[in-house]
Amino acid sequence: MRSEGLLEVAKSLDDDLIKARQCGGGCDSDAYSVELKRRGWIFLKINREEGALAKFKAEKMGLDALHATHTIPVPAVIGVGEVKAVRGGYIAMERLKWGGGEGDYAQFGHDLAALHMCATPQQYGFDVDNSCGASVQKNKWEDDWADFFCQHRIGFQLSLPACAHDEEIREMWERCEPVVRRSVLPPATSSTPVFPSLLHGDLWSGNWEALEGSGRIAIFDPASYYGHWEAEMSIMTMFGSPPRAFFDAYHTHLQRTEGYETRQELYQLYHYLNHFNLFGGGYRSACTKIMSSLLDLTEA
Repeated sequence: MRSEGLLEVAKSLDDDLIKARQCGGGCDSDAYSVELKRRGWIFLKINREEGALAKFKAEKMGLDALHATHTIPVPAVIGVGEVKAVRGGYIAMERLKWGGGEGDYAQFGHDLAALHMCATPQQYGFDVDNSCGASVQKNKWEDDWADFFCQHRIGFQLSLPACAHDEEIREMWERCEPVVRRSVLPPATSSTPVFPSLLHGDLWSGNWEALEGSGRIAIFDPASYYGHWEAEMSIMTMFGSPPRAFFDAYHTHLQRTEGYETRQELYQLYHYLNHFNLFGGGYRSACTKIMSSLLDLTEA
């Protein structure tokens, strides 16, 4: 990144740049560890794409919502703004110190369950659309979880180019959706009702890390919304997984109920469709495999 961009960010934060080093990045952003004269070290993400400022404002809202629960370590946001030098935007936050070894995964389980049990709005969605990876994530408020998930998770993914041009995938979901609504997603009146929980939304293994000293697990890079807590659990085992100590601790608070494994597959379908739309390739077979499994329920 050109130095004028970093200088611009420092000025936006009413501070002076001392030094910076690039430290990786995500799907569409570059990440930097930056030392400022007044604030010391901060963590900075820069996105050069159109709509970057809106994307980072939405990310800030997610981080702020998570931080406000006081349940789980989350980086505090310092600022969000434009970077005219690269025609993009930035989000600056506190730089957490990693180095907790393997981490305290039992505590992670208790912390995440505490987050999911916090009082929330009695609807599903979020105040703004945000991003899951490089994809837009629609968060229109709905009273019913099945409506929200089918329309704004699966339905929206099917409208994106890779899925929109794949007749088999669209036809399979047309047959799956009635099965999902009838037999997979429990209604609010069931003995194990769904309730809205504040979710990180994209909690794969690359979006948590152990803190230096305490070993507590911090979470970051959210795609937050209010949804069924089981949806959070589904992506946690897709690309790596926390150890058994996490699940044992978590499920002392929120227990698995009948149909849990089938719902895990359904919720993973959203992320596999997202990856198919973003990356293509082998993710398509994962999508069709899950939908075939759901369709088998009609014959059970």
